[in-house]
Amino acid sequence: VWMFFYQDMEGISKKGNLPIVQREDRNMANNAVKNSIKEVAMKTKGWSIYKLAQELDLPQQTVYSWAWNKTQPNYKNLLRICHLLECSMEDIFEEAIRKKKFLH
Repeated sequence: VWMFFYQDMEGISKKGNLPIVQREDRNMANNAVKNSIKEVAMKTKGWSIYKLAQELDLPQQTVYSWAWNKTQPNYKNLLRICHLLECSMEDIFEEAIRKKKFLH
């Protein structure tokens, strides 16, 4: 259980509990479309996410967010990624699908 602290309306500090996320809840996110930008960048060009961000001229945090599937790139940026990595969109998403099949 995670502990957190907060202040109530009178400004009194209180302690609370947050439940631990159960494995089933985390797996629900696996049904969403995921990408394998990180894997494809390394496989095709030997690039890190940092290098890909430099080549895209985008903030490193943005590209890391895509690589770790916190957010997804828009269509324009996905096309730019595919152009730089010399791959297709299918390559980026098929890698994620293959990886998911082996994990389950």
